[in-house]
Amino acid sequence: MPAAFDPAVLAADPGPRADVLAALNGALAAADPAAAVRRHLSLGRRGLAVGRSRMPVPKGRVVILAFGKAAPAMAAAALEVLGSLPVSGAVVSPSGSAVGP
Repeated sequence: MPAAFDPAVLAADPGPRADVLAALNGALAAADPAAAVRRHLSLGRRGLAVGRSRMPVPKGRVVILAFGKAAPAMAAAALEVLGSLPVSGAVVSPSGSAVGP
C-alpha cells in the first residue's frame, strides 16, 4: 500500500511547508505559458525579436497560430506584446477559452 501524505506533519514545523510552497510557486511561474511568450517575444525600435532571432517589423499582418491547452493564454500574451500591429490568425484549444478581438 502506498504511503499517504499527512499534512499534519507540516503543521508542527512551518519551515518545510514554506519550502514546499516556494518550490510549487516557482514551478508554476516557470510553466506559465503567457509568461513564456512575454519572455521570448518582444517588439521594439530594432524590430521584432522571437527568442534570439531579430527581424524587421513585418509589413502587413502578423499571423499568430496557437494550438493546444495553452493556446488561448499564449495567443493573448502575443497580442499584448504586439500591441497595435495588425494581427490575424487562429487559436485552437480544447478549453474553449476566448482570446481578444
